[in-house]
Amino acid sequence: MKRLLLLALCLITLSGCVTETNFAGKEVSIFFTEISEGIGIDNAGWLTKNTVVSTYEHMTADFRAEAMNIESGVKVFYGGGKIHPTNISQHVLQLCESKSNLFSAQSSNTPAKCVLSREQDRVIYKDVLDYQNQIAQIKKRDHSVQEKRKAEILASLVSRCMTFGWNDDEQISACVQQESFRDLQLEKQKREIASLERRLASATKVEEKPFYLEALEILTEEAKNRENQQMKLDIAKLKGKAGIR
Repeated sequence: MKRLLLLALCLITLSGCVTETNFAGKEVSIFFTEISEGIGIDNAGWLTKNTVVSTYEHMTADFRAEAMNIESGVKVFYGGGKIHPTNISQHVLQLCESKSNLFSAQSSNTPAKCVLSREQDRVIYKDVLDYQNQIAQIKKRDHSVQEKRKAEILASLVSRCMTFGWNDDEQISACVQQESFRDLQLEKQKREIASLERRLASATKVEEKPFYLEALEILTEEAKNRENQQMKLDIAKLKGKAGIR
C-alpha cells in the first residue's frame, strides 16, 4: 500500500522522486532491482526495472540478500532500493525455494529448503559445506552440554543414593534408576503445571524442553534399557573419586 501511495504521489507531482542514488553513487529508478541469472524477470516480483547480475559482488542495490539451497548449493540473490528494504531477505528465500522446486524432480514430495547465505556485506554461509559444518558444530555443542548435564545429574543421584546408606554397586544402580524416574516424574509434573499456568494466562509461546529434563529422560531411559553395565562403570568411577570402596 505504501508503495502504491508513493507511486501515485510521484505521478501526480511529477517530481524527481522516481529516482534515487544507490550506495555506488549511481542514479537509479526507485523501482530498480537486481536479480541473479536464471531466476527470470517475471519471477522477480512486481517491480519492472530489473537488472540481471552475474555475481553477488557486482550488485549495487542498497539492500541485498542471497539465499542458498542447503542440498544442491544453488544460490539466488536479489536486491532493491530504499522503497522496499524490509522484504528483501524474505523475498530472496521465496525465490530460491521456488527456483529449486521448479528444477527439482517433480516426483519429490519434499519441498526445497533454502537458507539466507548473505545479507548486505555479511556472509552467513560460504557454501553448503560451510552450512553443514556450522550446523554440525551447533549440534556438537548442544550434545556436549547435554552430556555434561547428564553426568552432573548422575553424580548427584549417586551421591543421594549413597547418603541413603547404599554402597554396593547393584544397590546404587537400582537406587539411581528409582530416583531418576522419580525426579523425571516430578519435573514433568512441574512442567505441565507451568504450561497450564501459561495457558491460563493466555500465553501462546511454546517453550523448548529444558536441558535438565531432556538429560534426565535420557538417563532414565538408559538405566532401563542397557542392562546397567555402563551405569555401573560410571557409578564405580564416581565412588572412586569419592574415595569409597
